[in-house]
Amino acid sequence: MKKVFLCAILASLSYPAIASSLQDQLSAVAEAEQQGKNEEQRQHDEWVAERNREIQQEKQR
Repeated sequence: MKKVFLCAILASLSYPAIASSLQDQLSAVAEAEQQGKNEEQRQHDEWVAERNREIQQEKQR
């Protein structure tokens, strides 16, 4: 009985740490995902700008 009680106490004490760790991991994943989206958008914007420059050069010829 003492072991069960002790395990219950330890589990209740460790739960916030586990939940916090999971929250930290989720935050890190969300941040990495956002950084990936930002990088993808930056690359697309660069491609569009380069394409627009090429079009302008063609028009000037």
